[in-house]
Amino acid sequence: KSLGVTQHLRGFATNVAGYQGLGEMCPTYDFCLNSTHAEHPCCADPCGLTADANPSNNELNYAVHLRKAMSEGIPDFVPHMIIDTGRNGVAD
Repeated sequence: KSLGVTQHLRGFATNVAGYQGLGEMCPTYDFCLNSTHAEHPCCADPCGLTADANPSNNELNYAVHLRKAMSEGIPDFVPHMIIDTGRNGVAD
């Protein structure tokens, strides 16, 4: 916020090309942490990210986590999110 660019930001774009599948969005950003809901489809974690306290186990959950973090870091900023799935990754 101290940079004075908040009024110029609209959101973020991410790209899943070749990484992993888009996934399924969870109800909250931290829904899968500590194997709380390990059997839920949104908690599928082919890269083992939630074991390291990383709530971004798929691209949709990454977008939710990024939006939450940026909204908390910059008051009154609720970013729009765009996910490019043109070359979507493949789940193992």
